[in-house]
Amino acid sequence: MDKKPLAATMFVMLAFLSGFAYSYFEPTVFFDFGRVPLTILVGIHFIFGTVFFGFFAFIPSLLLGLQMGAEKNAAMFMYIIPLALASYAGTKIGFSALEDFLEEKNISLHMKKIFTILIVAVVLSIVIEQILPWLIELWPAGTGLDMRQGKTALELLDELRRI
Repeated sequence: MDKKPLAATMFVMLAFLSGFAYSYFEPTVFFDFGRVPLTILVGIHFIFGTVFFGFFAFIPSLLLGLQMGAEKNAAMFMYIIPLALASYAGTKIGFSALEDFLEEKNISLHMKKIFTILIVAVVLSIVIEQILPWLIELWPAGTGLDMRQGKTALELLDELRRI
């Protein structure tokens, strides 16, 4: 494990949790991320981790945390692991690209590991999207947090096929 991508991933998750905690008590909504499927959010976290060598990876996490805190959505506990994996893969490829640009290391040495982590994050997010309706039924009422789900990636693909 490299220190830079791991530290950036911890910062990204800290931004996600702090956005959730702030918006839980002071509802702040910028965008409606509740409708975006988790697999697309995983892709967004990967892309923002890659762009500008991993330094902007916290932006989608902060916005998603603010949205989920305003909704008081307990599904954020399910979202942490795939988002952390995608953020780590994105920041890893971003910092590897920076090292390759500075001619310190070759980026191709890390590509297999990075895409394996990304594939695990996408598969895990698809599994979570499929079991979340079942978990919503089991979620106890009156806890102060509700369990909500937007569209899944498979529903979005089905709508695209109809067009």
